[in-house]
Amino acid sequence: MHTRMRQTSLVSYRMNKGNTCEQRAYEIIATHGPLTDSDIAKLLRWEINRVTGRRNSLVRQGIVKKAGTIIKPDTNRPACLWGLDN
Repeated sequence: MHTRMRQTSLVSYRMNKGNTCEQRAYEIIATHGPLTDSDIAKLLRWEINRVTGRRNSLVRQGIVKKAGTIIKPDTNRPACLWGLDN
């Protein structure tokens, strides 16, 4: 017999299996809403390379998804926003 899990339960289950860096990246996105990789890096005080790997892993797991694109005012270049996949 198969039972359906609520989306929040599924995310919680997946995150408990993940590493603590993924958990911290997830919590920042969940708390602050859609963010760019550089925003996540600033909030966590991490190098950008540390962020992108963890965020990519969350995307592959279906926990995080692209939530749009913005033009960064400091660089005048486009950047992806990442948010939770509700």
